[in-house]
Amino acid sequence: MSARLPHSVDPWRLAGQGGVISGEVPLDALQRVADLLLQRSGNVEFDFRFSKDDNGRILIDGLVRADLVIQCQRCLEAMTLVVDASPQLAVIETAAEADRIPEACDPVFAEAGSLSIVDLIEDELLLAIPQVPMHAESDCEVDLASISDPPPEQSENEAKTENPFAALSALRTEREN
Repeated sequence: MSARLPHSVDPWRLAGQGGVISGEVPLDALQRVADLLLQRSGNVEFDFRFSKDDNGRILIDGLVRADLVIQCQRCLEAMTLVVDASPQLAVIETAAEADRIPEACDPVFAEAGSLSIVDLIEDELLLAIPQVPMHAESDCEVDLASISDPPPEQSENEAKTENPFAALSALRTEREN
């Protein structure tokens, strides 16, 4: 991580000053994300701008960019997921405050009055990774058309087999008459 990147920041102080925190963080320094990657080399670019709205709420406009090499769950080969996230966050101190933030913002909890920039970056990257990451069908090593099974052919006996519920239908018709 950059020597200038603090572990945690005071969002109220930064918002009062119109503060900006930006830079790069190595992917291998982000443990929660690094565990999901096939390659841990590379950096994450980030930019967080702190401000206050008319109601005195602390807002953060962010930018998080990275190229993540993860495993395609269809072909099990490496794929590059380009992350270009622009989070809009509102800082809260209690869960009750989450209901009062602007609809366009996601809440971020300031634990003991501070925020971890590394946690903000990791959270955005984790949100960007799909639950089941896959190449586009045209880019995937697996040809889906060649592995799909054709429907099984029916034998003459199966084709002539009557619906098993037909007998029940006949009973119902007899009772109604």
